[in-house]
Amino acid sequence: MRPLTTTSYAVLGLLAVRPRSAYDLVRQIKRSNVRLIWPRAESKLYEEPKTLVAHGLASAAVARTGARRRRVYRITPRGRHALRQWLDEPGAALLLEFESMVKVVYGDFGTKEQLLANIRRIRDGTVERASASLPLVQELAEVGPRFPERAHVIAVADRFLVEILQTTLRWAEWAEHVVGE
Repeated sequence: MRPLTTTSYAVLGLLAVRPRSAYDLVRQIKRSNVRLIWPRAESKLYEEPKTLVAHGLASAAVARTGARRRRVYRITPRGRHALRQWLDEPGAALLLEFESMVKVVYGDFGTKEQLLANIRRIRDGTVERASASLPLVQELAEVGPRFPERAHVIAVADRFLVEILQTTLRWAEWAEHVVGE
């Protein structure tokens, strides 16, 4: 049996909100800001519900949507207990995996143009990430939160992500100015 990972608990948390199919789990992660703080391959996300069932933390039942059948996963009482225990454990500190920044660190071994290009890629990628979140912000403004009982927790996490994006943009503008001189 596969051991549980942070991805397992992220999926378990989504099941704690409401039962979902594997497709719905992946779709929810892709449309939320979770993808920014815990990016994982879709194939891994599709595997997790089965792992949770194998551990007794979720159950699976076949449901029909019209003529289509799909497996819907639901958190079990044991799963809720495991999620609460996991939340009590200290998490790992901030860890960045940021290839473009590694290229900046070693930018003195290339040309000034290469360094500037990497800084601009960081800026452009940050703008792209922020832009990808706009539909979520618009939806929130138009229809309100999907899960009002969780709005306060989501707002705290979203604020962190907004601050990271803003800081990265400020840094990129500053770095481009300093290197460009």
